[in-house]
Amino acid sequence: MKLVELGTFALLALFIAGMTLTNREKIAAEKDEVKDRKESIELAERLAAIEANTAKYTVKHDQKLETNSVYAMLDAGASFDAGNAAEFLTVKFPSYNEDKPICIKWNKECTDTRAALFISTPGLNNRSNNGLFEDNRCECEEYAKDDCGDQIFEQECAKYMKSCEGEENCPCDEWAWDMIDYVDACEYRKLDHEGRREYVSNRVPNHLQDELNYLWEKQSGPALNVDLFDKYKDKQVLKLELIQGEYTFSCTVTDPYGFESYLEKDVKVGAEPNNNPEVYIGYNTLGGESLKEFMATKKQVEKSAAKK
Repeated sequence: MKLVELGTFALLALFIAGMTLTNREKIAAEKDEVKDRKESIELAERLAAIEANTAKYTVKHDQKLETNSVYAMLDAGASFDAGNAAEFLTVKFPSYNEDKPICIKWNKECTDTRAALFISTPGLNNRSNNGLFEDNRCECEEYAKDDCGDQIFEQECAKYMKSCEGEENCPCDEWAWDMIDYVDACEYRKLDHEGRREYVSNRVPNHLQDELNYLWEKQSGPALNVDLFDKYKDKQVLKLELIQGEYTFSCTVTDPYGFESYLEKDVKVGAEPNNNPEVYIGYNTLGGESLKEFMATKKQVEKSAAKK
């Protein structure tokens, strides 16, 4: 090969390698941007959830300066205990192969390091890459999740078609399933409190128990009247007098067997609302009783001044 051709080939290789490096840097920057955006969204969602779970009160505007508190209550009376319902209530759940996650969004482009080319590769499996890439594999940007935010995987096959059993890509004739406690199933966990109570009572009647013990505690916030708080700390309903500020209370619910659950509740008490007064200045000529009062006052002032 001529020297000129060798030089041209070398320059071309360097150019392509430079393009590949630039593209890699671009991909890395895009990934960082996506990660930062996702973290910001997740933080906003967590803060929104906290705000939605916060009980809010406002000190009443009643024209009395001494009023600086609200009377509030936290009610745990809707708590319930399903007893041994888990013995009778299980849920059919797919048996997952955790080596096979389900990708719903792949990165837009993948790099084939052997040819140093920028190649679009939609739909590649991030573990095997269908044998196309040995060194640099396509990455999944988003995996499939259920309604509770848990990652889901391909379901295991319990039985393949007899006509092709043992062969590659043989269709599944029977999928594998597990039986799990209802409390671990997403269909239960995604429900709100009332939905969970109804879920159990409809499927396992007469198993709900209400003989529960309660223990309230203040985890943070302005000082309380401790003696008054102690009067209600073991009741279903916690009655409170709260001043302006942010509080966190907790309630521990215990069943007759000593099993317990714990939950916190944030409470925010806002200041008494009040607007600034509005000023208006009018004008007119003094007359009548108003003028008489003014002239009498003037005479008194002048008389006092003369004595001095």
